[in-house]
Amino acid sequence: TAEHAHDLRSNTMAAIVETRKRCAAAFLDEPSPAPAHLAKRGRVTPCAGSMAPAPPTSLVFDPLDALRHVFPHADPRGLEACFAASGRDLHATVQAYHAHLAKDELASRLAHAAGDDECCAGLLLEQMAATNVPDAKNRATWMLGVIRNAGAERAVREAATELARLREENAALR
Repeated sequence: TAEHAHDLRSNTMAAIVETRKRCAAAFLDEPSPAPAHLAKRGRVTPCAGSMAPAPPTSLVFDPLDALRHVFPHADPRGLEACFAASGRDLHATVQAYHAHLAKDELASRLAHAAGDDECCAGLLLEQMAATNVPDAKNRATWMLGVIRNAGAERAVREAATELARLREENAALR
């Protein structure tokens, strides 16, 4: 019957588990000493692998090298400056450098924004990430400076383009 088959299976599984326990216990337990008349003194010959010298391990840890691996394309001097400014704390340095990269990326995005809508979207997203009012004020001040500089750079580029066009037109009229 089904109950008999279930009991048989559980008894079989219990026997297998118990056998495995006994086998493992035989290896884990301390070996019992052999009787004196059976004990022999044998020579112990170590294997060649145990005689090989251990490879030298370097316990010297260079935090700047670790930072260079985390940020492979970063300027080494910038990483060193960020590390020093963070009090030589790796975790604080990684967080500060990620924030620095995010600011650079945002500044680039705002500088190349096609219109006011993109600038406003960037401003709002950055403001939503602020943790408190002074943080929001600092973020807004920084972003308005970026937007102001981006507008000035855009005006200079447009003026240079217009000047080049007028020079070509003037040369054609001569």
